[in-house]
Amino acid sequence: MKILIVDDDPEVNEVLELMLTQMGHEVTAVTQGQEAIARLGQETYDMVITDVFMPEVSGWEVVEAVKQKSPETPVVFITGWGAQLDREQINGSGVDGIITKPFSKQAISDEIARLLKGTR
Repeated sequence: MKILIVDDDPEVNEVLELMLTQMGHEVTAVTQGQEAIARLGQETYDMVITDVFMPEVSGWEVVEAVKQKSPETPVVFITGWGAQLDREQINGSGVDGIITKPFSKQAISDEIARLLKGTR
């Protein structure tokens, strides 16, 4: 599966990229929402995993760009602020899942499996 990761923390990107690559996925990691949106215009991804709170272009804007291009593409928020996200806002936003930081390889794997099951 081809996955786009968006997180302004390079260490989070590196860990996620390593975990997902070890799981057999093709991964592109970027550190800015604007770069993610540009990549979405150039390539197609099977899933997008994005941080919520980033400077300049937020995860919410990344979700909007993904869903405009490809409404069926799952988008997962990865955030340290999971408990503080407004459930109503998430439910109407197109966000398909949330992974809270710190995360484990198992949490990532479980969320991907859950979303894939829902798309088949």
